[in-house]
Amino acid sequence: MWVAANPVVTMEILGPYTVTTHVRDSVVFEHPRGAAAQWVTLGEGNVDMKRIVELHRQLCPQAAMQLEIITGRPPRIVPYLEPEFWKAFPKSLGSELASFEALVKSGHAYMGSMVIEDSPGKKPTEYVAALREQQEFDLAASLVYAKTKLGAGIKGF
Repeated sequence: MWVAANPVVTMEILGPYTVTTHVRDSVVFEHPRGAAAQWVTLGEGNVDMKRIVELHRQLCPQAAMQLEIITGRPPRIVPYLEPEFWKAFPKSLGSELASFEALVKSGHAYMGSMVIEDSPGKKPTEYVAALREQQEFDLAASLVYAKTKLGAGIKGF
């Protein structure tokens, strides 16, 4: 996300070279500077996880795929509408940007309940406990989604 790339395109390009990978779902949506993206429970984002798993099976079936479920973070801005952003990516293709832009336009801000870790420094014990409980809940829900909706798991790969 942070390089203005649709994860499906990334899998199409890098899949044949993959030895191991991790996946996570995100909501990606429009922002005045380009896009914003926030990590969410698997199945709650607008990333095409079914297509990513399908491509993984086709392009790199021997590669391990780990779920990296990190929730509780605020959205991050991807300022791809600003010329300065593109200095780091001088060889980017318009077709790849178009795919990312379609993903951005298909999404919206996350409206589910989520404890957000948005301030640096020491946090109250109750807050840390609430964040931990939420992350455990989100991991469990993601595992269920991976097995039941994506057919993924030890036997799925």
